[in-house]
Amino acid sequence: MGGIKSGINLMELREAMQKAGKRNMDNVSEMVALYLGLSHKNMRSKRRDRQLVDARRIVYNIIKSTYGYTLSFIGNHFKKNHATIIHSIRSHNSLMKYDKHYAEQYTRALSFVLSGSSSKDKSIALLQKKHYLENMLETINTQLIENENERKGKKSTNK
Repeated sequence: MGGIKSGINLMELREAMQKAGKRNMDNVSEMVALYLGLSHKNMRSKRRDRQLVDARRIVYNIIKSTYGYTLSFIGNHFKKNHATIIHSIRSHNSLMKYDKHYAEQYTRALSFVLSGSSSKDKSIALLQKKHYLENMLETINTQLIENENERKGKKSTNK
């Protein structure tokens, strides 16, 4: 007896699941970057600014807790060693206990990622508008400082 032959190709199924996993991880990463006002490109870089390290830590923990992917799978996707992911998760657990700001960021980012699609779309639009306005404000402040410096420079040359 040869058994029942199903139409499912296990290799194709595995590849499809890996592609879905990568999409899920990219979506979480992009949502956290957007929520925290960071560039997704910077989050994927090797820079070690505290803000970026915390953002990556948040992403790894959301992915691990939400999707249950292996540490190796997460590490491979983000071009990190699985030990880096382990360290990140341990650091996350410690920060959740002792750093209120980090805990708040994580909780809000998790809620943002897990929120329903209609509220998520509205949230994304509002966050994009917020980041745009913050950038405009920064540009205006820079221009004001430059104008003030030019004015001060003209006063000292007139004396």
